[in-house]
Amino acid sequence: MKRRLLALALALSMILSAFAMPAAEVSAKTGAGAAVITEAKVQFAEITKAYKETYAKMRKEITPEFGNEWNLLVIAKSGIKNKNNTWLMNKYCANIATMLKVNGKLVSKDQDGNPVDAKVTDYERVIILLSVLGKNPSNFYGYNLLEQIADYDAVTGVGVNAVIYALLALDSGNYAIPATKSGTQATRKMYLDYILKSELKDGGFNWGFDDAVDPDLTGMAITALAPYRQFKAVSAAVDRAVEVLSAIQTDDGTFESWGSKNSDSTAWAVIALTALGRDPHKDAEFTKNGTPVLDALLTFYMGGGQFSWIADNTYNAYSTTESAMALAAYINMAGKKSPIFKK
Repeated sequence: MKRRLLALALALSMILSAFAMPAAEVSAKTGAGAAVITEAKVQFAEITKAYKETYAKMRKEITPEFGNEWNLLVIAKSGIKNKNNTWLMNKYCANIATMLKVNGKLVSKDQDGNPVDAKVTDYERVIILLSVLGKNPSNFYGYNLLEQIADYDAVTGVGVNAVIYALLALDSGNYAIPATKSGTQATRKMYLDYILKSELKDGGFNWGFDDAVDPDLTGMAITALAPYRQFKAVSAAVDRAVEVLSAIQTDDGTFESWGSKNSDSTAWAVIALTALGRDPHKDAEFTKNGTPVLDALLTFYMGGGQFSWIADNTYNAYSTTESAMALAAYINMAGKKSPIFKK
């Protein structure tokens, strides 16, 4: 029991710390030709209402500080342009620039509030948000943040989640990988190969604690691999991941991890489908007993811009962020706008 709790704590820690080239070919399973259902239980207006309410709550509460990248991403991807949002994003960029000028690097805080060097995944989040905001992380006030993901040893040393987000960061602006100042020079192919070698025997991905498929990490992997389906090995891995993800979807359309049906795992399935150009509101393969995965995600919505982690009507800030990211990914896809991790 202690080992399982320790594994759970470590996995959650890895998740919390964590994220193109166009595909020349798309396999039949993961392409736009996927089978769809004719009618979903939840109407599009209900989805947009939940997103707008969550956006409004975040806009009211979120500060433009380092560490709030995913919340700021949700706000940025809303497409709402006004003086307040412009100020928020400009202030965030100014804060990051000041941190770099003062410290020469990004600085985070440990559990006791003491300053510590930012992790690789911190840099990856910042790179993605700066890209979405139209900034250049390869020359941000004279700092090349991409250098932090040029060291293959440093990135892979964190784990497959850091490799996944390295690709997402690089592809957020189609950036070239700069020369590394230490360790082994990384390439996109090396990162792709690392993810592929991390695949489980029957498809899908996990954190390495057991042989069970983890829906969160599998959704993340699909999202990162999606732009590279012109490569047969990648396309086959994505097909297997999609198949196993559908197989582990529960009867009510949600996804379960660590023994609980939850919004986080369900949200990542939604994000993964949008990365493949598939509609999570109508995709037949991800509809169980008449409930599509996107509709299932909204069963965790409490109203007022709040999501719970499990269906206990208890507000969870992190789950709200990931669920809002999923809604943003869907709404942007439905509106034929750019993917969630790109401008």
